[in-house]
Amino acid sequence: MGDVNDDLLSAARNGNIQLLTEILESGDVDINCKGKHKSNLGWSPLHLAAYFGHIDVVEELLSRGSSVNGINGMGDTPLHRAAFTGRMDIVLALLRHHADVTVINGEGRTPLQMTDDQEVKKLIQAAERSQQLSRNEALLQATMEGDNEKVKNLLSSPSPPNINCQNLLGNTALHCAAFRGHKEIAVLLLQNGIDSTVKNNRGLSALEVSRDSKMRLLLDVQPLQAIQKTVQRFEGYILKRTRFFGWKKYWIVLERGILSSFPTRADASSGLKRQFFKYLDNAKISSHQEDDRKFKIEYSDRTVHLFTVLPSHGVINRQRWLNSLHEHCAYSTHYNNQPHIVLMDELDEDFLPLGSMQDALKNAQAHQQVLDQQVSSLSSYFSSLPDHSQSLPKGTQTTFRMKLNDVVSSSNEVCSTLNHCLTILVQQEEVRRLQLQQEAEKRRVLEDALHVLAREHFVLEQSIRSQKITTRDCMDDKDDYLDVFYDATETLSEYEFEASVRIEDESEESSNEEAPMTATTVDHTESNGVLSVPQQNDVKLSPRSQKRLPKYRKQLPATMASRNDFSVWNVLKQAVGKDLSRITMPVIFNEPLSFLQRISEYMDYVDILHKATETEDSLERLLLVSVFMISCNASTESRIGKPFNPLLGETFELIREDMDFKICAEQVSHHPPVSALYAESESGFELTMTMQPELKFWGKDIEVKPKGGVTIKIPKYNDIYTFDYISSGVHNIIVGQLWIELYGSCTIRNQTTGESATITFKPAGWFSKEMNQVEGYIFNQKKEKVTYLRSDWTKYVCSCPIKHESALQNALKGPLSEDDIELCKIPPEATINWKVRPKPSITSEMYMMTEFAMGLNELLDEHKEVVAPTDCRYRPDLRCLENGDMDAAAQEKIRLEEAQRARRKERNATGGTWSPRWFSYDVVDHSDSKEWMYTNKYFDRDFSTCPQIYE
Repeated sequence: MGDVNDDLLSAARNGNIQLLTEILESGDVDINCKGKHKSNLGWSPLHLAAYFGHIDVVEELLSRGSSVNGINGMGDTPLHRAAFTGRMDIVLALLRHHADVTVINGEGRTPLQMTDDQEVKKLIQAAERSQQLSRNEALLQATMEGDNEKVKNLLSSPSPPNINCQNLLGNTALHCAAFRGHKEIAVLLLQNGIDSTVKNNRGLSALEVSRDSKMRLLLDVQPLQAIQKTVQRFEGYILKRTRFFGWKKYWIVLERGILSSFPTRADASSGLKRQFFKYLDNAKISSHQEDDRKFKIEYSDRTVHLFTVLPSHGVINRQRWLNSLHEHCAYSTHYNNQPHIVLMDELDEDFLPLGSMQDALKNAQAHQQVLDQQVSSLSSYFSSLPDHSQSLPKGTQTTFRMKLNDVVSSSNEVCSTLNHCLTILVQQEEVRRLQLQQEAEKRRVLEDALHVLAREHFVLEQSIRSQKITTRDCMDDKDDYLDVFYDATETLSEYEFEASVRIEDESEESSNEEAPMTATTVDHTESNGVLSVPQQNDVKLSPRSQKRLPKYRKQLPATMASRNDFSVWNVLKQAVGKDLSRITMPVIFNEPLSFLQRISEYMDYVDILHKATETEDSLERLLLVSVFMISCNASTESRIGKPFNPLLGETFELIREDMDFKICAEQVSHHPPVSALYAESESGFELTMTMQPELKFWGKDIEVKPKGGVTIKIPKYNDIYTFDYISSGVHNIIVGQLWIELYGSCTIRNQTTGESATITFKPAGWFSKEMNQVEGYIFNQKKEKVTYLRSDWTKYVCSCPIKHESALQNALKGPLSEDDIELCKIPPEATINWKVRPKPSITSEMYMMTEFAMGLNELLDEHKEVVAPTDCRYRPDLRCLENGDMDAAAQEKIRLEEAQRARRKERNATGGTWSPRWFSYDVVDHSDSKEWMYTNKYFDRDFSTCPQIYE
């Protein structure tokens, strides 16, 4: 028999197909025999034929039932050997006979890792995907058939299917089990970590497709995620199997999901001489079936280590190692699969180990598992005894007594350790209860103290402010005689620049009314450094200024209500670290504008863009767009009122012929809240902006970080300018005067010419030296600085050629008055590009709004029945607040929000989706990204499909 096997092995090695066929047909041979000589030790005929490349022999052996997944002494399958030699025809033949591509050899390598041939790699990878798909289909089929045993075998196999795999309808195995009421399989799937939140193609989860009430109860229970933030270090001497030296003693350390090896305990303490380490994420740990001291670890990189505890330590010690390994494996796997996000509240937690409680639990668990094994052994021993007691063999009573003593001893150990655990648990629970009471009392005392401090600070601030007002009134009475002389200067300034002229009704003009100043370029005469101001008779009015236009209001119908009796802290103290855009605020903290109207205030200084459309020089146009970007933020000064969150589908239309632009804005998304706006002008520009506000409260400050961006097109020059938004913050929420700060950098790019500008809003700093300060540079196509900008975003923008940068910096140090800006401090090489218009004298009673903002919510007769029914000027809560009816505004706000939630639930129940009317989410021309683009349909005024969102 041995000679025949040797002949078979030799024929397979040499490729002698005729001799091999004759030997196999004789029938007196083992087709899977293993070689016993040095040249073929442990190799089967199929191994030899696959390694030496005899395809005909391989085909013959496979057709006669040779084991395609048999392993040799090194753990290699025939597929390992064929892949190693790069024999693609043999690899294909083996795969056709279902060779397992996941088998790991003694070196910890799969067949894919054995080859450098790219074609062989692609073939094996395709087989891996095919086999994985087959296992997934088998899992889904077994689940639908209710085959609990098959599902269990598939999930516990060395190469399990993807437990979250889906069929063509998008159903997972849990969907199939839930729909058919297979509760045992559902429990098994949940225990193995299936994701119960996955939805099928119809958007339904497993819970939603279940028809059985008991199954619904089962799926509705969410397991408590109790992953520890750390695991306890575990270490000790253990034997590891090495390739050449057999079993070798190491000091093994398990710490934070990493297994490290050192020669001695002293080396581990010092951290020196570490011989190897392995990460335990996704590692597979299994114990030896026959030897109760051995276990195996298969790491995520497919390497395998064999370990055994020291003979003197026994089964308890091995169980402790296995328990610790499983804990570190779960810890490492969990945190390696998490996104790298650090939460503020997690940083403050104290990561203390569980100490003696954890040790006690580990000991109890180890003893309990040993007790289970001993009980199982005793049960098996009873089952092996004969049925009749008179036929019991000798020594049965002694063996039985020994096993019973082991069970009793282990039971006593388990009871003792569990009692110890209960004692520690009771003590710790009492400590936690006392600590919780102390912390709750500390928090209550702190909140009360802060509330009292804030109220006292406000009263003190009000008294100081009233004293200043009284003093100012006395001074005004003494200085009335000076008004006559200032009239002449103010009358001249009304016609200082063409772009700033706005004609009002003659009946409303007064001799001392100062006209607004807007974007312009002011030249300095180098001889005396005084501004060159054009004379009144030199001014030419533009055609749109000569046309008789509607009059817009200059104040709101009612003054704002006092917020003295309301504490911002009481509202926000539960919202630390949260997004305020998702939190409902009391109406008292709102201003009577929708967020759509608030972003429309970007157009307050639109004449800057008008001037840009008339400028031939591309760098000058970029400068003006940069100035416009800075001016967009001017209206936010001291504006601490929160605009109303727009309802989904809410719109805003604004046509200002006197300023030559029109606007269409829409709330295109509610979660997350996204607003889109489009503006155009006859002068030749188009502006598109998308904004997603993010407001977070950090204890004493509110941080605002808008997402989205602005695109400005000037078709005349084929210019496309893009820029993002600046971050801002509201300070002194608890104590002190509320103030707004803008900070961060913004890059403005001309996507056509490649020119760019960088604008930096400086943070105030400790002593407010950089308060409201802005710096910027204009870059040409070669990325060279050509122009320097300096600004106070609440007052002005100045610029100069880059060579005069230091002169302008020195001139604008420190706080500046209007006279400083216009006459004294500006060097002759610099230019004033923009100056803010002063706010109305009653602005403190009008939510600190500008004159432009006060007119945004005005509903003129010409608007009615013309604008869309979703226009925010029809919002009842906003209108009530504007009229001073606080109670009605609060009631309407709640009603509208509840109606919006009801509409969303109705859409979800019917499977409907929301689509904006006037904007579409498309790829923009100048980049590959998607943005909300205007559809050019709003001003067709077909509002038949608009929803009724205010009813």
